[in-house]
Amino acid sequence: MRFSILTYLILAVAFCSHTQDEWTNVRVLGNSVGFEKVSKSDLKKIFLGNVSNWSNKVNAIIVLPSTRYSNADDLTKTVIDKSHNLTRRFWLSLVFQGRANPPVYLDNNQKIIEYISQNTGSIAVILNYQGNEKLKNELIIE
Repeated sequence: MRFSILTYLILAVAFCSHTQDEWTNVRVLGNSVGFEKVSKSDLKKIFLGNVSNWSNKVNAIIVLPSTRYSNADDLTKTVIDKSHNLTRRFWLSLVFQGRANPPVYLDNNQKIIEYISQNTGSIAVILNYQGNEKLKNELIIE
């Protein structure tokens, strides 16, 4: 009995630390989205198409990694809990049902950073950003 409880506790701690590590290299970028801090659960809702306009009445533009983005699968699994392929299929169904505007798919972090800075209402998540400076439109993950 003690062994099973101890095993359960060790697994729980390992799982929690693994989940925290997944978010270590994640950065959220948003241009005029009406907030500066965002929770992980709100990010998931945003990237699952539950937001069409921000609180400041600006249209939401969702930016997702394309199939050419390195680690696209890791990024979508961390933020949305879906593989990259399932995420693309999910968005196709939303768009064809008329429930959402299509997301913008971009190939790398630099293109995503440039797109966010030039498009009001856009939001994106990037992984493994290599720059040292704070990004211009970076949001804080709570």
